[in-house]
Amino acid sequence: TGLVSDAISDITSHFEAGRWYEWFGGADGMTIFDGTNWWNPGLVMTPFRMAVEFVDPDPEVPGDEYWNKWVCTQDNGVFVIVGALPTTVTNYTVANSGLVSDTVNSVSVDEDHAKWFGTDQGVSVLDADGSWSAISMLDGLPSNDVSAIDFAADAVWFGTDRGVAVRRDGRWTTYQHIAADEPMIG
Repeated sequence: TGLVSDAISDITSHFEAGRWYEWFGGADGMTIFDGTNWWNPGLVMTPFRMAVEFVDPDPEVPGDEYWNKWVCTQDNGVFVIVGALPTTVTNYTVANSGLVSDTVNSVSVDEDHAKWFGTDQGVSVLDADGSWSAISMLDGLPSNDVSAIDFAADAVWFGTDRGVAVRRDGRWTTYQHIAADEPMIG
């Protein structure tokens, strides 16, 4: 096969232009399979953990006529694969962008097409206009190690290694597990 590695840690599927694509993340990078052909986009990400967000094309956004694929890595920031496959690949890192860390655990895209990256050092947000901002414990996160981000109506939810936080109307609420045998604090 055309697999870049036999050590596969992540798999995701994506339907685009009438065809299913299988994405395989492994110890030596990523491989894409379209049912017939194997494609290695040349993303060297070791150690590798693949979290991929497929962003719907938006006719209102210039240059967004294709599905964009955002691929998170454990030590090389985030890659965006733009356009129909095979295509252009851009790598965002701490050195060339507003990412707060090159360890990117998750990516989510909000209704305004801003990309939210959960990292081991907080959250980096790439707005549709190209500007970057950051969110950390100083803003209200219970931990800077953010592994998941989701959006619901008027709220942004953050999954961390110290519980869940929600930001709603500029206010933060944190939810943490309290074991039955632990004393209540507060």
